[in-house]
Amino acid sequence: MSSRAMTAFQLEVKAAGPRKRRPGRRHRLEVYINKIFLQAMAPQLRIGVLGAAGIARKNVRAIGIASDALSVVAVGSRSLDKAKTFITNNGLEGKAHAYGSYQEVLDCPDVDAVYIPLPTSMHVEWVQKAAAARKHVLLEKPIAMNAADMEAIVSSMQQAGLVLMDGTMWSHNPRAREMAKALADLGPCHDVKAVFTMRGHAEFMAHNIRTKPDLDGLGSLGDLGWYCVRASLWAFDFEFPHEVVAHAGFVLNDNGVVMDGGATLLFGPAKGTGQPRHSNIFFSFQQAMCQDLMVTGPKGTLRLDDFVIPHNEKQSAWTVTDVDGFGLTELADGTTVKTMPNKVDLTEPQEVLMWRDFAACVRAGAAAQQEVRPPTLTNGSSDASSAWWVKVAQDTQRVVHAIAESMKQGCKPVRL
Repeated sequence: MSSRAMTAFQLEVKAAGPRKRRPGRRHRLEVYINKIFLQAMAPQLRIGVLGAAGIARKNVRAIGIASDALSVVAVGSRSLDKAKTFITNNGLEGKAHAYGSYQEVLDCPDVDAVYIPLPTSMHVEWVQKAAAARKHVLLEKPIAMNAADMEAIVSSMQQAGLVLMDGTMWSHNPRAREMAKALADLGPCHDVKAVFTMRGHAEFMAHNIRTKPDLDGLGSLGDLGWYCVRASLWAFDFEFPHEVVAHAGFVLNDNGVVMDGGATLLFGPAKGTGQPRHSNIFFSFQQAMCQDLMVTGPKGTLRLDDFVIPHNEKQSAWTVTDVDGFGLTELADGTTVKTMPNKVDLTEPQEVLMWRDFAACVRAGAAAQQEVRPPTLTNGSSDASSAWWVKVAQDTQRVVHAIAESMKQGCKPVRL
């Protein structure tokens, strides 16, 4: 059905005036048609990419999958040839314009929002410039090198009434909300263990920006530890820890950047229990690939081994164990633990869902960006407000900074 015919249909319905609808196939069909019409009429959010980093390829692919809602229209690099090569290699020829600078992307009137995968040390400069150019921003994590930069980034976007979201993809996976339902059945959870490690090869260790103090000075803490901190906050329903302490034995490279480390996050007691809660996290560029998350409560444990990047982009899984008492047989020659596998099928990869959530926040308008509204368990992450995603990013960053400060102080506790 053409948009012209659809408009006539809607006008006809409107002219008929209010009437009592009876639930039925026709009513459901009208609702569905109206929904599809509104989606089709919504303009694409036009994205400019600042930089040709490796992670940008994954995000450009995601935007391409969500082509009904977004499109890449510009790519900027410090080298025009590099921008052109990126466009060619990522199927953007004839769709996106190449620029030899980041500023040219911001100056482009065809760009509504920008994706910034630049080194963390460059975030504050280019977010502020994006705000001045009235562009919404999806920013790679960590969002800032220090607390002052984080405040400058957030305030510049808020004052301009623009959307800011960080690039934590797994937070937009429907598995996160389904697991939240499972946690509610385990009773008040008290312990979280989150591990994200990957072994960097010699080239990575020598030249990657995440090993350089002037580019991504938070190292594995800011990159991998970020996900572990976010998982800890999620597991405790985004309560904020009151104390953080880095684990002794963390490893720095010759440049003083964290390559390997861990920390404990202490939370207040769960309601009605008086028992304190805690999370232990570990992050490393020196150990084999591992992305384990385990959340334990009095009635069982939730586990998954791919909490950051699912093994299969079309399906996300986890297990829940059901335990009665000690969980042992009478003679302690076995256990009574019941393991229940769970999964969600994904119509689109989690990075695509992140970009759809970003577009939804932009379309919600400036007024909706002021309300801190978390995602609901029934509707998913797309109904969360822009202000909610900013708060979650700020909280994650504050904990990451506290861990870094504890390391500097010889692993002394840092109050938050």
